[in-house]
Amino acid sequence: MKKILLFVMTFGFIAQAQADLAVGVLGGVRRDGYQYSANDGSSVDAKSGSTYGALLWLPFLPTLSFRTGILYESRTLGFSSTAGDVDLKETRVVYPVLLELALPLTGLSAIGGLHYATLNKAELSKPGFTIKDPKTDQRLVLGLGYEMASFTLLSLRVEGLYERSMDNFSNTDGVDLKSNSIAANVILKFGF
Repeated sequence: MKKILLFVMTFGFIAQAQADLAVGVLGGVRRDGYQYSANDGSSVDAKSGSTYGALLWLPFLPTLSFRTGILYESRTLGFSSTAGDVDLKETRVVYPVLLELALPLTGLSAIGGLHYATLNKAELSKPGFTIKDPKTDQRLVLGLGYEMASFTLLSLRVEGLYERSMDNFSNTDGVDLKSNSIAANVILKFGF
């Protein structure tokens, strides 16, 4: 995590010399889904969550930007098995490492890259259960953004993102539990 923070801060200092540096705030909702492979009659139910945080855009070309920041994410998972039902509430700090390509004359942008998430807090609704909750989670991200309104130094944007986890959440041998999610975000972007 320290290496990622150093990487993000280094780019921040380099980008201060650029005239097109932009920062923003993000708020959104997410709906998580899970792919679960087990023959024991257990299941996983996803519930909605939220994401909010701060973003930084570092332009390389007029239409291509590196996008990073720090996001706070919360989500709840419901586990059902023969041992009973339990909810897992977790919060994660997410470090986006994304490229954003602005499509000329449309207001649209294509977004892709990785989200690197670290576990902040995890709580089970009932004592006595154990669930493997990885300390880190890497996710592939694809999405589309749209600039709804633009003023001199301010723009209002919306975006839809699809995330696919690359890590297994299951603590049972031979059982895979991977997450995917759809997020809808609103971004207020300030350009300099």
